[in-house]
Amino acid sequence: MLKYILIFPLLFISQAAALAEYFVIDRFDVRIRVDESGFFEVTETIDVTFSEPRHGIYRVIPYRFRLEGKKYDISLDDISVKGWEYKRERESGNLRLRIGDPNKYVEGRQQYVIMYKVKRAWLFEESHTEFYWNLTGNEWEVPIEKVDFRIQFPGNLNLTPDDYQVFTGYSGQQGSAAEVQWIDGVLSGSATRPFAPGEGLTVAVRLPASLIERPSKLESFMHDYGLLGIPAALLALLGWIFVRFGRDEPFVKMVQYYPPEGLPPAEAGAFIDDKTDNRDIISLLPYWGGQGYLTIREVREEKMFGLFSSKDFEFNKVESLPSGRPGYEYTVFNRLFSEGDTIRISDLKDKFHTTMSSARSQIQRTVRDRQLHTPQSRMAWSVLPVAAAICAGLGAFFISKEQYPGGGAMLLAAGIAFLLRRPMLKKNKEGMELYRQLYGFRLFVDKADRGRIERLLAEDPAYFEKTLPFAIAFGMAKKWAANFEELFTEPPRWYASSYHHGSRSNSFQSFASSFDSGMRQVQSTFTSSPGSSSGGGSSGGGFGGG
Repeated sequence: MLKYILIFPLLFISQAAALAEYFVIDRFDVRIRVDESGFFEVTETIDVTFSEPRHGIYRVIPYRFRLEGKKYDISLDDISVKGWEYKRERESGNLRLRIGDPNKYVEGRQQYVIMYKVKRAWLFEESHTEFYWNLTGNEWEVPIEKVDFRIQFPGNLNLTPDDYQVFTGYSGQQGSAAEVQWIDGVLSGSATRPFAPGEGLTVAVRLPASLIERPSKLESFMHDYGLLGIPAALLALLGWIFVRFGRDEPFVKMVQYYPPEGLPPAEAGAFIDDKTDNRDIISLLPYWGGQGYLTIREVREEKMFGLFSSKDFEFNKVESLPSGRPGYEYTVFNRLFSEGDTIRISDLKDKFHTTMSSARSQIQRTVRDRQLHTPQSRMAWSVLPVAAAICAGLGAFFISKEQYPGGGAMLLAAGIAFLLRRPMLKKNKEGMELYRQLYGFRLFVDKADRGRIERLLAEDPAYFEKTLPFAIAFGMAKKWAANFEELFTEPPRWYASSYHHGSRSNSFQSFASSFDSGMRQVQSTFTSSPGSSSGGGSSGGGFGGG
């Protein structure tokens, strides 16, 4: 028992608030009733005298600590303070009771009766069970004039003075300034002198090993790690849902030389990765250019007598979009030319971001309306953000209560739920066929060989103009255009450049080298908003590669 003497006075402490020197503890009376099922009830009656008006006192009780490498996690339940307003706070393994009305002052003699139930505070040894409790604590910054205690144990115990000890003084001291007696299962006693600030009283009692019911290994494990069961169950459920509803069927990956028929590039970009990027919308510009609805002209304006220049883009409307196009195309096209048939990109800075947001939502709805995913995976896709939010909220709550393993596991579950959302969408038969074709075409765009491209151009001279919008949606525009540099002498008919690197140039080579950076500039302008500096990020993506 003595091996704990130097350690336990640091535990189960109570302390006063700042400015605690404005009161003195006249009497500190502790009554404890031990139950053989494993808990004990504590009633503390603290009589104080305030020398100046104050709001009240603090009582701090540690509930989590380590002793000789073993973790102790004590439960403090059924807490009450008779006749006083109080607030509970948990911080760094301590329960902190702030007793008193923050809007009222008290003075003179006051009494605080604190009651609580303690569980799992026993020291279980093979040969015995030890009760060890610091009744007053050693961190009071005020003197304690008198200490009394009474501890009632269950059963008909017959203990000798060798079975119990009382220690007084500062932390680590083994003073004996107390009178103690054992009568009919009750250990009672009093301090024989007042305690100076920082002194306290601790009681240690050696009990028969069978007196107090010991928790089973399962109960101890559940107490220490039971909260992990919640996120573990959630993770298992998420895994089952993903395996059951979210995995796409395997397919043979074969190169395709053309994109799927009837699938516009913006929708292709959204479908290939189940995410609508800004580049999916930008792909509409060459798409419309190739169909004859607009032209793009790169404009360079010289400054400082030709020492510097800035690049801009001029869009010219050739004709309006016909009826029957997807709604997102009208949203972007009509806003682009809402102020006239000719518009410069610089004129749209900080004015187009809401249009981009609306178009992204419309593309998502259009792809969803194609019904390319199974209903079950679509439902799971909708529910996962809610599940992630709930897990994150529970994780934050557990952490606020210092339940770090459970809280961390809940946050992990939230992150996994969030990450699983996109791959949760499982394609149906029609969706898998469309995805197979689209994946094969993206594979060709990424790994195209010059000989195959030459044969495709021989079959269809407009092959590049038809496929460039898809390369943009895939984020491979620069790499794709480079394959055609030696096959064309002029850029597409819908694109013109006034200057290239300071000299007039309207070749395909100049187009291939500047188009990618130009579309990045267009995207940045389209997505800029007041107070922002860029339009990239997760909703934007890039165009280049290779």
